[in-house]
Amino acid sequence: MKKIKKILIWLVSIILVILIAGAAYLHFSAYQPSSSANQAVHIAKQDNKEMVFKAKHSKLTVVFYPGALVAPNSYSIWAKKVAQAGYTVKIAHFPL
Repeated sequence: MKKIKKILIWLVSIILVILIAGAAYLHFSAYQPSSSANQAVHIAKQDNKEMVFKAKHSKLTVVFYPGALVAPNSYSIWAKKVAQAGYTVKIAHFPL
């Protein structure tokens, strides 16, 4: 019985270490925005849930959901160009 308990403790410990290492990897491997993307962000209206690039005469609104471990600010250059073309762009913020 003691041997089974010892094996279970080791297995749980190993699984916890793997889960913590995986979470740390995902946290630190997210792609950060370039300096030009950070400059383009200043044009947008921001809050905790979204970033909005307003067009002067908006035809439609494009809602963009970032993914693939890329920070939402990384898409600000693209969003700025789309807004200049006449489409309001909203970039949603999700935890990475």
